[in-house]
Amino acid sequence: MIPNSKEARIQGGDAAKGNRRRSQRITAQTPVKPITAPRRVKLISNLALTALLGVILLTLSLWLGGIHLPFLPTVPDQPSLSISDGPYRVGSIIQLRGAHFSRYAIIVLLRDEQPATDSNGLRQSVDSDGQGAFTATLTLTADWSPGNHILAAKDTSSGQQVSVAISVEKATGQRAG
Repeated sequence: MIPNSKEARIQGGDAAKGNRRRSQRITAQTPVKPITAPRRVKLISNLALTALLGVILLTLSLWLGGIHLPFLPTVPDQPSLSISDGPYRVGSIIQLRGAHFSRYAIIVLLRDEQPATDSNGLRQSVDSDGQGAFTATLTLTADWSPGNHILAAKDTSSGQQVSVAISVEKATGQRAG
């Protein structure tokens, strides 16, 4: 029996509804698979992360081991001051050597917290080199009394100061009095 067009539409509509229901049941029952990268992409990304971690660890170990790497900041050394061996008497010449000061800075020399002066009364200062080092000569003039004194070098760029203690002896032929 051939259905008339009205019946065919109803049956066709029912069939379409049934297909939709079936497809809905199938989708509801099938778990959704996440989209994943192919194995080759995973391998390459894991290798890249491993290499990056290795470079970071190698750089850190070299830096902590004391090797200077130009792209990493360095911890600056504290300034140091050394003087030539004594005895120190009025008229003696002292060689001062400084290291680890600011590069190309003016270093002011101090005696007992006051500017050190030369025999003409001019204040003593010296320029540090590109490594932050300097060498200076200081003459112990007549205004240096016998006893303990503090020699210091003050970096005018960083404000850091380092000092050494010296003991000035009486000049030979000088009487106590």
